[in-house]
Amino acid sequence: MKLGRASPSSASRCPRAALPLRICSRCRSTPYRIELTDGALTVSPSASRWHQSLAGMLISRLSSARANGYTINQAVDVQLSEQTTGIPDVLIVRAGVSSERRLYLADDLAAAIEIESPTSGANDRRLKPIPYADYKIPYYWRIELEPELIAVVHRLEDGAYVEVSRGPRIDVTEPFPFSVDLADLIDPDA
Repeated sequence: MKLGRASPSSASRCPRAALPLRICSRCRSTPYRIELTDGALTVSPSASRWHQSLAGMLISRLSSARANGYTINQAVDVQLSEQTTGIPDVLIVRAGVSSERRLYLADDLAAAIEIESPTSGANDRRLKPIPYADYKIPYYWRIELEPELIAVVHRLEDGAYVEVSRGPRIDVTEPFPFSVDLADLIDPDA
């Protein structure tokens, strides 16, 4: 366990519940994406139509390919600790996770997938992988929209993510076999 971080398994409630009520209620009703990073709120604008369209197409393809028991979801809070949450654009959730909770815990995820946007690129490349790795999410995929459409797939090894593939195609065997050309996920009408 890392110093200064709560154990992911000890987290049992939404970290927003510890925030003052006026902040907590605003978190749920704002059009912005609000994440908690070491106790500090990180606010991002809502995603663009194109971003959401690509996420929806990816979710559809992943759902068709998924192995029994896995769930695919979009933009749901992941409680990493009492002081840190994340909201991956797309989540691959392990089998057997309760549907009773409003959020996921890090142990629930097989993969966190981020789709870069102009306002999230630096966070998606440099900052988000750190807590995802700290809390042992096995895979981290990042889809870069510019300067070209590529996917960068990382696997957790010895507590850090190692790049296993990069290119215009996702082709993986874990957490289940999945293959797609990113160009096939683009809706020209979005």
